[in-house]
Amino acid sequence: MIEDLVDIRAVVHLSSTAVQTAVGYVDAHSKKLKIMAIGHVNTRSFFGGSIVDSQELSQAIEASLKEATDMVSIDFRDVGLSFSTPAMASINGMSQLNLTNQHYPNPNGRKIVAGDVKRLLDDIEKYFNEKRFAAIQMNVQCMVLDDSDKMLKNAIGMTANKLTLGYHLNSVPCSYYQQMKGLFAQSGLGIHPALFSGVASAEYALYADEKERGVCFINIGAGSTNVCIYKQNILLFSHCFDFGGRTIDERIAKWLNVSLDEAECLKKEYGTADPSGVAKSEVTTLKRYAHEGEVVFFIYELCSYIEEEYCRLMDMIFTQIRNRDERFQDYIDSGAGIVLSGGATNMNKLDTLIERKFNINVRKSSQNHTVGLCSKYLNDDNIKLVRARLKDSRFNDVIGALLYQFGDEFQKYEQLKYFNDEPDGLFHRLKLNKLKTQLSKLNKLKNWI
Repeated sequence: MIEDLVDIRAVVHLSSTAVQTAVGYVDAHSKKLKIMAIGHVNTRSFFGGSIVDSQELSQAIEASLKEATDMVSIDFRDVGLSFSTPAMASINGMSQLNLTNQHYPNPNGRKIVAGDVKRLLDDIEKYFNEKRFAAIQMNVQCMVLDDSDKMLKNAIGMTANKLTLGYHLNSVPCSYYQQMKGLFAQSGLGIHPALFSGVASAEYALYADEKERGVCFINIGAGSTNVCIYKQNILLFSHCFDFGGRTIDERIAKWLNVSLDEAECLKKEYGTADPSGVAKSEVTTLKRYAHEGEVVFFIYELCSYIEEEYCRLMDMIFTQIRNRDERFQDYIDSGAGIVLSGGATNMNKLDTLIERKFNINVRKSSQNHTVGLCSKYLNDDNIKLVRARLKDSRFNDVIGALLYQFGDEFQKYEQLKYFNDEPDGLFHRLKLNKLKTQLSKLNKLKNWI
């Protein structure tokens, strides 16, 4: 049975318009992610990162999971969770641990062990919990020995009197995260790990050299916008903005006194983010859906509103970036520029607008060809369905969440966070539980044979 042979994981992604589930593993030979199943349920019960309807959202989570797990006949006790909300806070911080007596330092210092790093990580999480914030995702940026200016990727095994850990943390109010855990508990599931979906989608979209040179990743969805900045492969900035494609629909709906759905249709049919090529005299007519009559308007004026809203979003992003650290803007300008992703970035000539207005290079994300399909356990209909979803950009975020979980950075963090040198530690219990599960499955298989 394949679940006994490889580390298969499932992750649930919550967006403004859907709940998605992906199941996959890393192939031992190719070292590439193999997707076994993808579930999808349309819902607006988590629009803009807010739980709009908890009952509907719970049902959508359960249905999405069921579709995916039924494809491969595997059940999970814990699943990863990828989501974003404007209520999420992010911070770059430093935490320090004295390895020897700070009043009488040892000239030779002390050897740093994994338990020292675990203690720092636990202290950071405890500090934010006391402030009633739940640590969702933590990225270790660097380690520094004593009072040195040199930043190390890993200081374990080295000697020092003092260890400083640099980190980037995403957190949400504890009450918010308790609601999240409650939704999954209704399906008998725990959450591990939780991820900021901006990081998950960046994992899918960005090239390694872009993360190294410096890049600003912008994912504009229907209800919110996620932004991440990387430099030297380190996450330096992340933020969720309360702005999405629906924000533009609201502006158009108010202008023409039409419904949001009508506004969205107009935006998609006639809209462009760069109206410079649109004739100012060109008009068109909208026949109302729910009301009698029609609306006549200038296409140029429609496109001008779209341009204004996208420029307003970019101004918000760059202002937030500069307020956090002036150097971040330089990293983007001198590096790979901006990479765009998300449904609302499909607007015609959006990349042209950003390049013209902000004088910065722009690339639109494309399909990640390092991700493959594992069709061995799927029937013909499900093979076609999963293969189509792998090519559909709407599923990039949930696939990116799996990519991140199997990535080196997260694996190293897990080893540090849950390190325990005692025989009854977490790793020991996990291995014991896995062994018991495998033996149970083996006995069932023998009985069935």
